[in-house]
Amino acid sequence: MEAKVSFHVRRYLRECEDRGVRPSEATVTAHLRDTYAEYQRKPQGALKRVVAKVLKKAQPSLVSAEDGASSATDAAKRARAESEEEDERQVLALEQQRAPLASNSLNNAIRQNYAASNEAAASASTSGKPAIKKAKLRKRSKELAADADADTAADGDESRGFVVERPTTRYSDFGGIHAVLQEVRELIEYPLTHPEVYAHLGVEPPRGVLLHGPPGTGKSMLAHAIAGECGATFLKISAPEVVSGMSGESEQKLRALFDEAVARAPSIVFIDEIDAITPKRETSQRGMEKRIVAQLLTSTDALSLENTGGKPVLLIGATNRPDALD
Repeated sequence: MEAKVSFHVRRYLRECEDRGVRPSEATVTAHLRDTYAEYQRKPQGALKRVVAKVLKKAQPSLVSAEDGASSATDAAKRARAESEEEDERQVLALEQQRAPLASNSLNNAIRQNYAASNEAAASASTSGKPAIKKAKLRKRSKELAADADADTAADGDESRGFVVERPTTRYSDFGGIHAVLQEVRELIEYPLTHPEVYAHLGVEPPRGVLLHGPPGTGKSMLAHAIAGECGATFLKISAPEVVSGMSGESEQKLRALFDEAVARAPSIVFIDEIDAITPKRETSQRGMEKRIVAQLLTSTDALSLENTGGKPVLLIGATNRPDALD
């Protein structure tokens, strides 16, 4: 701080000399604090001591200059200019010394660590064992990438509201429903496993089946068993999950569900509690419910073998209120 204060004090003294004024220590201190904001943050006592020290060195030269002859004016100006240059050099050197070096040291440390890691990798690549490790790492990375893709696909299906799975339930898990299973085979299993028979006969196979009964009778479990016996992809969604507050989003969910079913054919689309989205349109009070019913009918009509590439897609609905359906 002393070098910078000396520079500013000498400059102020030269200005006062040109005006014929000789300032006191208090005047110089007040001038520094008023002119330069950095001195306002310094303790006043410490600043006064530095100013007094600088004045002791500077004022004798000023007195001798006042008592000297006029012929020495040019020499004094030259000395003054040299003094200014010297003060500026001192201030500049002081600021450069105080510049933080942390960033440079951090960069150097990073470079050294990077160089060390490169050397270690180069030395390891010369042996045979690291090659085996690299092969294992590549294999492991491929497995992780495949798992990540599968997780992403599953997350995407869940984000759209439905779940895609391969059920393991079978007909042998049921008992006492032989008549029902026979109807299931005729209406659902045969169209899924032998669609070529219907195409040869020119008969349109069923596109949708409704399972109805009191709660707890195994409607959802039976739908899983049908998919498990046929080996078909099972796309499951609960009807309340289809309903959305945004206009058109419910219909979009249904379209996405059926598009996925066609892409994964042969497949089964299972909508649980289907009565929540298919009320009777003549008694419905909301336009959204009518649009959902219309979209469901349109998507079901598009499940013909011609539209699905000869691979069957079947819709199964489950409800305990068949009288409430459209």
